[in-house]
Amino acid sequence: MMRKLFFLLTFLPSITYAAISTPLSQLNPMIYPPTMKSEYVYSIIKNNDFHNWSILISKNYASLNWNKDSSSSLVLYITPSQNRINLDIVAKKNKYNESKLTYITWNIKKVSITLNKTEDTHDWVTYSTTIYTENIEKFIKALQNNSPMILNLSILHSIPIGMDGLQPALTTFMNIIKEKKLKAPPFLSAQDSNLEASTPPDGMSPHLFSLFNQADYYVQKCINLSSKPLNDPGRKQTCTTRNDYLDKMKDKGWCWGSDDPDQHDKNKNWKPCIMNPKGIVPKLKKTIREDLEKAQSIMKQE
Repeated sequence: MMRKLFFLLTFLPSITYAAISTPLSQLNPMIYPPTMKSEYVYSIIKNNDFHNWSILISKNYASLNWNKDSSSSLVLYITPSQNRINLDIVAKKNKYNESKLTYITWNIKKVSITLNKTEDTHDWVTYSTTIYTENIEKFIKALQNNSPMILNLSILHSIPIGMDGLQPALTTFMNIIKEKKLKAPPFLSAQDSNLEASTPPDGMSPHLFSLFNQADYYVQKCINLSSKPLNDPGRKQTCTTRNDYLDKMKDKGWCWGSDDPDQHDKNKNWKPCIMNPKGIVPKLKKTIREDLEKAQSIMKQE
C-alpha cells in the first residue's frame, strides 16, 4: 500500500487516491464494471481536472468511468481487457424509465454503437457491448479527438456525455495501464500481446468469447483438412465437432458463412445470423406447393 501511495504522490501529485477492499458478494455494477467482478482490491483515482471522469483500478484491469451526476444515477465504463475493450452502461431504474428497452445506442463520431441489455435487477439495469480488432484504435483516437458522444436511451431521450476532463483522465488512464502492465489490447498495452488464435467480430458478447474460440478453432482445423478424403477418420471427426460448435454458436445468434451457399469456407466469416420470422419457411413451402398444384391442374386441363 505504501508503495502505491508513494507512486501516486510522486508521479500524480494532484490526484486523489482511495483503496477499497470489497467482498465479492457485495459488488454493485453502479460501482464496479462487470469485467472487474472477479477482482478483489480496487483503487479509485480522481482529480479536479477530471470533472465527472474517474479511473478504477484492480489487480489486472483499469476502467475509465464517467458519472452523469454526483448521484451516480448513470455510469459509463470503458474497460480494456486482452484484445478487446468492454463498454458498459449502468442506470438506476427509478431514474430512467427506458430501462425496459432491450438495447440502447451510443453515438460517437457519426458511428452508432449498440449496447444490449445484459443484466436487469430490481434497482438497476446494465447495457454492454465489446469492441475488437482495428476498431479499438479508432475508438481510442475518437476519444483523444474529443469527438462528441451521445447516449440514446430512447427515441425521445438522449444524454450527451460530458467531454470536460476527458483528456487528462484518458492520458492518466493510458499511462497507468502501461506502467502497471494491466491487461489491455496491444494499442494500449506496453507489453507484447499474446494474441488469441481467433479475434471475435465486433458486437459479440464477451460471454461468448470462450465458445467462439472453440468453434473457430474447429472451423479452421476442418478447412485445413479439406485436402484429405471425405471418409478420412480425422477429417470426419474434426468436421463433425465443428458442426456441433456451429450449432451452439447459431443458438447464440452467430453464424459462420455468408448468404452465398456456393462460397468456399476459406472466404467465409462470422456474422450475426439472419433469423427468418417465425413460420415464414413453412408458409413459403405451402405457397410454392399450392402454385405448383395450380400449374399442374392447368396443364391437365389443356
